[in-house]
Amino acid sequence: MLARPSGRLAALGVIAFCALLAEGAVFDWSGIYLATEAAAPAGIAPLGLAAFSLSMGVGRLAADPATERAGSPRVAAGSAASAALGLALALAVPTPAGALLGFATMGLGLSAVFPLALRASGLEGPSAAPGLAAVSTVGYAGFLLGPPVIGLLAEATSLRAALLLVCALCLIAATLAGHVRVAAARPARAGVGP
Repeated sequence: MLARPSGRLAALGVIAFCALLAEGAVFDWSGIYLATEAAAPAGIAPLGLAAFSLSMGVGRLAADPATERAGSPRVAAGSAASAALGLALALAVPTPAGALLGFATMGLGLSAVFPLALRASGLEGPSAAPGLAAVSTVGYAGFLLGPPVIGLLAEATSLRAALLLVCALCLIAATLAGHVRVAAARPARAGVGP
């Protein structure tokens, strides 16, 4: 039986969709972008995905300490905005160095967004398991749909124009980042004597 998701759970689904669509787009299109738009040599073009993946790994290691200091909403908002900024840099400076720096910045930014959305959906009270399943399913739908959608848009316009959609989706995720807040656990009440 399907239940209507809460507004917060729907927002977490949108964040997950945007984040994983962006990841899928980079996985399939960063090398092509470097080769065709940034005129990178054949040995350099695959480094876009490598820079993205390496910086994403570093970001995942740094995300928990950052979240403990600044809180989930701030980290998610800053991360998604950094991802948009990184891709915007790659699009605005279509050189091998500019694109590599842009994809690395994007990977660092995206590293925390999807995990924070999943974490928040898994703490959604009694509906935690279905909420977590729903958010992850919507997220992975974005991962699968992203590359072909970017391809269709690139065919109709250009790859640079199509990747602007990914920038916009990262900004949407940043706007909705307030929904990744995690309620603080209530402290146990100490027994008070008469």
